[in-house]
Amino acid sequence: MTILKWDHNLQIRLLGEAIVHLFYWMYFPFLTVYFSRELGNSIAGMLMMIPPIVSTWAI
Repeated sequence: MTILKWDHNLQIRLLGEAIVHLFYWMYFPFLTVYFSRELGNSIAGMLMMIPPIVSTWAI
């Protein structure tokens, strides 16, 4: 089954998710560099550990 035959709602949702994740992973490394310059490496490291830890608790 090709993507063009999928439900229109599913196509839009998949495209939206792809765009959101693409932009997230495009700015995330630069956010880490910014935090390390402004707050220091140890605090930046702790800030970057928060989202993966919280996401494991949400499951």
